Amino acid sequence: MALQKCHECGHDVSSTAKKCPNCGAAVKHKMPKGCAAALGIFGAFIVVMMGLGMITKSCEDRKIEKDRIQNEKILANEEAKRKDTFIKDIDTKYQNLIFLFQSKNIEETNKVLMPFRKYGQLDYKDVKDIDKKVSICLLEKSVMVKKPENYNANLLTYKRLFALAPDSQLYKKELEFYQGKIAERKKIETEKTRLATAKEKKRLERFGQPPENSAWDGSVYCVKQYLKSVAKDPDSLVFEKWGQVAYNDKDGWIVWCDFRGKNSFGGYTRDIKWFVIRHNNVVAVKDFSAYR
Repeated sequence: MALQKCHECGHDVSSTAKKCPNCGAAVKHKMPKGCAAALGIFGAFIVVMMGLGMITKSCEDRKIEKDRIQNEKILANEEAKRKDTFIKDIDTKYQNLIFLFQSKNIEETNKVLMPFRKYGQLDYKDVKDIDKKVSICLLEKSVMVKKPENYNANLLTYKRLFALAPDSQLYKKELEFYQGKIAERKKIETEKTRLATAKEKKRLERFGQPPENSAWDGSVYCVKQYLKSVAKDPDSLVFEKWGQVAYNDKDGWIVWCDFRGKNSFGGYTRDIKWFVIRHNNVVAVKDFSAYR
């Protein structure tokens, strides 16, 4: 046990005392010098380690960025070399292009055309004209059967074909056909949406919002309240099972419930009924055979 001076009267006080025996002031215990020093060293160690961690991360980030820039330079240099090699040998590539095009090997011609496009060499001799013809041929091959599920894809294809050959009456005719079909389908879908919205509005006005099955036990609150209000012994009610809320055009919202409770004679009876719900109130009860 160590002694320390009271901060009020200066009297010697035990380090374990709560109050000064001389003046009654609360004792403010001082932390031993060794502990304070240890905490100071530990705090300094934490600060140093955090600083080292930040420096390490910063160095790693700089290295990652440096490697990325270096890789981009390498790739750019390699691409520049490929471009130079292609341009130096462009006439040989052109002769191969002509041979494939005249052989009507469209897929291979398209492959040979790719570096001409990539390196901006379509203006070399008649390459641009060949590129246009090959693009048209490939687009024509991509046209699908005239079925509703293909209308959007075919419309896009004919838009591209018409852009390449604006004087083509065939492309213009096909483009107008698909534009008309898609506009017609959109009109039908809009009308269906309008009718569905009107039907939903009418249904809500007549029957109200659909009741919900409880996420906890599947019950429907208004049905539980109804059964409790008409039961001989509400406290005896046991709800065995609930069906999912459904809709019937004639009656509205319906749900079945398998339940049991005490009758007038004190015995338990069990039954399954359908409950018709409108505006969150039970308006009718029907036998289970009433609906399928």
